[in-house]
Amino acid sequence: MTRFFTIIFFLSIAAIGKAQDGVNHFFFRGGAVYERAGQVSIGFDFSSKYHSAYELGLTYYRGRDKYENYLVGLNYKPVIVRNKNTNFRFRLGAFGGTDFKTFVAAPNLGLELVQSISPHVDFIFVNNNGYYFWANKDQRWRIAAEVGLRFPL
Repeated sequence: MTRFFTIIFFLSIAAIGKAQDGVNHFFFRGGAVYERAGQVSIGFDFSSKYHSAYELGLTYYRGRDKYENYLVGLNYKPVIVRNKNTNFRFRLGAFGGTDFKTFVAAPNLGLELVQSISPHVDFIFVNNNGYYFWANKDQRWRIAAEVGLRFPL
């Protein structure tokens, strides 16, 4: 009888323990865009299966000639490599928004590196690459590098 309860006890512990399952994050990051521009992003990361994630974010872009746009983006981020404190992910998604004259839309491809520096803070480095339809002609192709912090909710 004791053996039966011991087995039930260990099975119940295994069913409860789910490492990093369902942890959502808030992030903010900023950085440079190729050819003298910058952008800032804030948003949320939502965890999914196998340490992949979805990102919902707001991005502000400002070009060298004072051209600005505001974008909302949704990205899926499957894991390429994962270590104990490090995630390296591929980014695939889309942006949509406005420059207050026209609608702007873009597919997005890139990479993301997340390094945990404490239990409550992660350092993130993001590479975004996209072609922004209906934006200014000289600022349609964008290659961006952003750094920032991410906090669990």
